[in-house]
Amino acid sequence: MDKLRIKVSDFQAINKADILLNGITVLTGENSSGKSTLSKLLYYGLDLNLRYESIRYGDLKSNWNRLLFRLMNFSDDLKIETRDYFKDFITNNDFDNNKNSIRLFVERLKSQYADVDATLDFRRFLYSVLPPDYTSLNEDVIDEGLDCERAFHLIEKYLNDIETDFIQKRQNRSIADFFDMFRGITHFNVKQSQLSFFEFERCILSEDRVNNIFSVDNIIYNDSPVSIFLTDVNKWRLVEEETYNQRLRQHLIDNQLVMLQGESLNLYNVISNIIGGQVNLETSDIGAKFTYERSSDGLRINVVDSATGIKQFAILQLLLKRGLLTDRTLLILDEPEAHLHPQWIVEYARVIVLLNKILGVKFMLATHSPDFINALRSIAEKEDVLDSVQMYLSTKVSGTEQFEFKSLGVDVEPIFESFNIALDRIGLYGI
Repeated sequence: MDKLRIKVSDFQAINKADILLNGITVLTGENSSGKSTLSKLLYYGLDLNLRYESIRYGDLKSNWNRLLFRLMNFSDDLKIETRDYFKDFITNNDFDNNKNSIRLFVERLKSQYADVDATLDFRRFLYSVLPPDYTSLNEDVIDEGLDCERAFHLIEKYLNDIETDFIQKRQNRSIADFFDMFRGITHFNVKQSQLSFFEFERCILSEDRVNNIFSVDNIIYNDSPVSIFLTDVNKWRLVEEETYNQRLRQHLIDNQLVMLQGESLNLYNVISNIIGGQVNLETSDIGAKFTYERSSDGLRINVVDSATGIKQFAILQLLLKRGLLTDRTLLILDEPEAHLHPQWIVEYARVIVLLNKILGVKFMLATHSPDFINALRSIAEKEDVLDSVQMYLSTKVSGTEQFEFKSLGVDVEPIFESFNIALDRIGLYGI
């Protein structure tokens, strides 16, 4: 039975795609045929499903934070100590604890304003602390007669409204809310009729609700090894504000090292032998950076200054060291062979096959390389995991500018025939 699949229809360059994700899935075809689009739809869709509640909670915390910081500006005049209420608020994800902390602060501020012998324009106060688009703000605030009691009643109502909205959306997991969030965190204006996921033949995006995924709990996407190591990174960056490459980089910093043993250690050593060393993380109070240490002479340099091919293997090495490559991992790689020497293309294909065979890691790979495709198929056959390989070729739909992804199984001949177009072009333009 198929564990996981994605279906896309009539979206941008994609006319039709029905892609299985049970082992090593390979997408190939000409440029601008939708391979990267398909990879990103898969990543964002599954990642949003897995992080649905945490993203929704992140939205709630953002609303809390905006209100709190505005209230704190007014609390300065009353000499209210704010640290006791908010010292753990930014990093603490306990809903009830944070909710209670906010209520305590609001009550304290309310009592102070009720007791002090001072006048306050509560209308201006409310417009300063509440969002201007909050409906009740415009409905309930009037020019006259707005006292402390009524002002803080409206603040409490706002808190109740945003918290109720969070709880309802967390429980309902509505399909409409899912696609609203999807469009909000991507540049894809995709509709429910164009995108669907299935797990064990069960529809994940049902007619009215988003169901949980059980076979995968870690989705990783990378389309450039350079971007992961381009600059030193601030280790306190909020994950919710990051792109997929920034999130991957943060995973490599935040996740603890694991004790590699047995086959996992052997795989790590295979990668170390290929690149002639290992990549390590160095942290300090101001941030973190990755360094490459060469085994032969102990040379240590910033990974930013190493060869791009080393960076590509280093990502797999670091993911292994942090226990992020398991049978519940889906690793999506867009043209991972692009910066590799032909010899390393074969080595990279071997590492992918071994990660799938030994650890059960699932892959979706987009590639233009005949060497990479040939190596994947050949090595998978030798390692007796050819049944986990699934090839897809994008072909143009006649009379349109869209492409259909056709399942080839492990038949690579149609793929090589499509690559022969390049030889025809050489004959056309060359001598």
